[in-house]
Amino acid sequence: MSIVSTYRSSTGAVTITTEGAIATVRFERPDRRVNPLSPALLHDLADAARHLARRPDISVAILTGSDTAFCGGFDLKDDGVAALAEASDEALAELVARAGGEAVEAWTSTPPVTIAAVEGYALGGGLVMALSCDFRVARSGALFGLPEIDRGITPGWGCLPRLVATIGLQPARRMAILGERLTAEQAAPLGLVDRIADGATQALDLARAMAAELAAKPATPLRMNKRMLNASAIAPLTPASLVDVDQFTGSARGAAFRTERARFAGG
Repeated sequence: MSIVSTYRSSTGAVTITTEGAIATVRFERPDRRVNPLSPALLHDLADAARHLARRPDISVAILTGSDTAFCGGFDLKDDGVAALAEASDEALAELVARAGGEAVEAWTSTPPVTIAAVEGYALGGGLVMALSCDFRVARSGALFGLPEIDRGITPGWGCLPRLVATIGLQPARRMAILGERLTAEQAAPLGLVDRIADGATQALDLARAMAAELAAKPATPLRMNKRMLNASAIAPLTPASLVDVDQFTGSARGAAFRTERARFAGG
């Protein structure tokens, strides 16, 4: 079956290709090694999820980053971020919270069943984007973590409630407070990773095999089961997610984050 390109974002960083009932969404910034998120990229990711929602012919969507990194987190070196930081810490925090929250919510609520295909890093905002998907497939040795605490900031975008719902309270504490990172092999028993690709297989290839397995199932109950599971497990997290917006914006105005941001900008 031929592959048809159906979507390219305004920045060119997000593309969607379809094959039958399966869509593959790739976000990639070739100029940045760890494929970080920017406000523009988050906007494009939210638009891509909304595009999928308008496609009843798509049953399964794979979200993947570059061939070497799913996503290393939010880009503190982005030109737009730097300009806002100079103007106002409060404006910067509001932009990041809003853009990230919209992207995560769009991917959580899009009707197709979603699979994150993780190569290399899924850190910070990258981890939250992976958590917004229904399943996660990772290459052996892929790393998951939350470096925010050492950057003087708290995780946003509903990260901690989602992480606790996925792996449990104590493992989430170790990631969020101690800053522990988990390999794919360590993450799998906790439920953070569903399937692991061996060293010779890319995560995207394994995700495509899983997507084919899912797409073979009846489309209507597939979507209905996703909606019911989300209503049962994710909807109750909304109050906690609202609190984390306040925590994020508060910590983003702190001296520790300003110091770390300046260090990254100059490094």
